[in-house]
Amino acid sequence: KMVANKKIVANNRKYNEEHYDRVEFMVKKGDKDKIKEHVAKHYPGQSVNFFIRKKLREDIPELRE
Repeated sequence: KMVANKKIVANNRKYNEEHYDRVEFMVKKGDKDKIKEHVAKHYPGQSVNFFIRKKLREDIPELRE
């Protein structure tokens, strides 16, 4: 069972590396929690990643979903 899980994780990582770019940014200490609270309040059940991608697409419409 553990081997299957490791294989799934490895396959997911490979897929993500082939199909997605990673963007990293920094915020001031404490702002990360404020962002998470905002997303939880205004977009229940959604992730911070969802929120950031949504806001970027609003400003840059040619970005793909």
